Amino acid sequence: MKLHEHFLPADMVEASKQYHCSKDCIEKAFEHLENGDFELAKQRLTDALLSTHELSKMERKKLTLDRYNAMIQEMIQKGIHIQVVRGIFHERKFD
Repeated sequence: MKLHEHFLPADMVEASKQYHCSKDCIEKAFEHLENGDFELAKQRLTDALLSTHELSKMERKKLTLDRYNAMIQEMIQKGIHIQVVRGIFHERKFD
């Protein structure tokens, strides 16, 4: 997996840890399942799910930032000054 395609540079270390943790837990869960240790298998799958959830959150952060940057680039290409948009956005109240 190419982590840099899915996560922000600031999240790369944590993403790598969570990715490897999730993979290792899945492998351990399979070993426990093969040995008939169902409770341990369940615990490792829970751990893998938690790590995968963290990966998903970090990926959403990158996707949100990528969409935001794409929108800004599109506005710049259309000649819209981002400072004007930023000023209007901050003046509005979002209740």
